[in-house]
Amino acid sequence: MIVITVKANALPLIASAIEGFYKEGMYVISWQNGIDTELELTKTLGRGGVMRAVVNYGCGLVGPGTCGCRSITRRITFRSSTRKSKPATVAIAQALSRCGLTTEDTQDIISMVWRKGVLNACMNPVCAVTGLTMNRAMGDPIVFQIVDALVKECIQVARANEIQLGWDFYPMRSNT
Repeated sequence: MIVITVKANALPLIASAIEGFYKEGMYVISWQNGIDTELELTKTLGRGGVMRAVVNYGCGLVGPGTCGCRSITRRITFRSSTRKSKPATVAIAQALSRCGLTTEDTQDIISMVWRKGVLNACMNPVCAVTGLTMNRAMGDPIVFQIVDALVKECIQVARANEIQLGWDFYPMRSNT
């Protein structure tokens, strides 16, 4: 099993490096932020052993040199690219769960990838520009309006791409 955790723009280079020793029975997990990162890997490696993971752990700086997880949702979700690799996906999820990393196999990975992508696209740049934590950004009425407008725009993009985010994805949204 190879877990890919690099920035998505490095995927073509990583895939070509793996291609030299990749063989059937190996599994490559795209464990990154971004839309369709697993598809970039399948261009070089084929679909057989490529998997996708979404990680939902909110971490932040607690003090100098100390990071802590503050997120309520601490979950890793997986999906295999083919039915043949499904047993491996389930086994990997079980192994990670036994290690304390709650992990599950899902068929709803595309929605989860987009949900996380929408939130990252709306929160990360705003927090970077303002210097606020996500919690503080959401508590500031002016910054919240910016984030709210960005989320609504991203929901429209998802809908235009026929991505189902779920009825409960963003309860603050209007019927836009």
